[in-house]
Amino acid sequence: MLNARTIINLGKLIENILQRSLKVDELGYMKIEDLIEEVNQHPLWEHIQPLDLKDIVNGSPIRRLELTGNKIRLVRPVNNASNSIKHRIIPPKILYYGTGVVGISRIKTFGLKPLRDQYVKLYPDKKMVQVMVHKNTHIAYVEIDALKAHQDGIEFTKGQFSTYLATNIPPKYIKRII
Repeated sequence: MLNARTIINLGKLIENILQRSLKVDELGYMKIEDLIEEVNQHPLWEHIQPLDLKDIVNGSPIRRLELTGNKIRLVRPVNNASNSIKHRIIPPKILYYGTGVVGISRIKTFGLKPLRDQYVKLYPDKKMVQVMVHKNTHIAYVEIDALKAHQDGIEFTKGQFSTYLATNIPPKYIKRII
């Protein structure tokens, strides 16, 4: 079992390798044995084995890696070149976004744009917003007409934990703020 600091540091190295390696396939997957080979080239990490990857994937506070069979990939691409990794989907009619009440006027004017991440994270119901947003302040729920946005050309992809991702949501698709 790896400790928390090791999981974070090794996770960053693995993300870096997955973003830059030529051994990544068209869906963003890399064979585990190829990844371990590249990780083991670093003197601090020459002892890492394939079984350690489960600790890294499951122990990371930010779930960015996905193990599938004998392959691994980034779940949320970090750079624009990897946008093709995500599969575009048709969203449900209504999706929700959570924000602190201080952000409401900005959202009414400019819509929703990613702040720290590459995507705006949207949720299928208000209860999920409350669980995922983790804000101590009062949450304002932004109701999005996602299906209309999709029909007008806004692309949606499926994220982790039943989230939906979009690069931006213009203000005209905001139905109401609760």
